[in-house]
Amino acid sequence: MGSRFKILKMHSWTTANIKAWAWMMASMIAICNREPD
Repeated sequence: MGSRFKILKMHSWTTANIKAWAWMMASMIAICNREPD
């Protein structure tokens, strides 16, 4: 049961990490698009 919980915890951390990375990428793209040529 312990290892099962560890995997679940790792999975949730990975999901949060991907969300944060996606948000950061979206912010970068928005900033780049806002800048004039």
